[in-house]
Amino acid sequence: MEVPSQPLMKPEQVPAPGSSRPADALRPRLRAVPASTQPVVLVAQHNRISQRLLVSLLSRRGYDPCLSMGPHQAFEMIQRHPGRFVMAILDLRDPLAGELDELRACKIRMGEACPPLIVLGNNPSSDARAACRDAGADFYLTDGLRDGLLSRAVDFIAHSRLPMGFRLPQSSEPAPSLLDDATVERLLSMGEGGGFLEEVFRDLRDDVREHLWVMDRALKRQDYALWRSGLHALKGAALSAGAALLTELCIEGEALCQQALQAGLCLGHLARIRRAWEETQTALQQIIEDARAQRVSGAG
Repeated sequence: MEVPSQPLMKPEQVPAPGSSRPADALRPRLRAVPASTQPVVLVAQHNRISQRLLVSLLSRRGYDPCLSMGPHQAFEMIQRHPGRFVMAILDLRDPLAGELDELRACKIRMGEACPPLIVLGNNPSSDARAACRDAGADFYLTDGLRDGLLSRAVDFIAHSRLPMGFRLPQSSEPAPSLLDDATVERLLSMGEGGGFLEEVFRDLRDDVREHLWVMDRALKRQDYALWRSGLHALKGAALSAGAALLTELCIEGEALCQQALQAGLCLGHLARIRRAWEETQTALQQIIEDARAQRVSGAG
């Protein structure tokens, strides 16, 4: 995809002092929004190398990147094309320099129609992060391209807020199994009629309830050490009981860095863990009931 660049202004384009020519006449024309069947992501990034990296990242995930010439134009495009963009990635450099006013105004005007906004910047201060949050940004990242946080933010939005009707390409990698069959079979064989597995399941429920409480508390307190401690304990319990997907999600959660917690990505990951746990409970309960039914039929 060709990366647009803003042309230099020719001398004859500069209005004479006192000219009545409106300032809007000097703005670059808005890029036509692609009529794509793929979900469109609006990108405002001044750095050409970063633009190419963003285009590559989004294209690999099944999005159609739409490049604007800067945040100001991006906010105009969002308001001119409500509902067209599934998210916007905006490089504001230093958010405290003034462009957050446009972001805030856009959020107020668009309301629920405003797409999720990921703000990139070079100011790592807590003031910049708080200002972005207060203005309505969904994420504020200072090293998103370098440490992988941006891809996680994009994936989080895709899983939680992608509009109905959009479908991203499925990963070529097989999804992890919900349960580890070998472990579950071993636990089944250690007690008649699934009795031992039922005891393990009962203990697992108590452990998971405690560990999820710890992780939830860690996120509320922004306590990274407590977050990792809860994940590690949950991983051990899940691994022992053959909860393969839960184990895999714990490993992924341990790989999230402290900035990911501050950016809100861990909250989305915890939601995935909770969903996996619900599915795991249903599957284990069904296995136990089947084993119990086989014992009854065998006794009869």
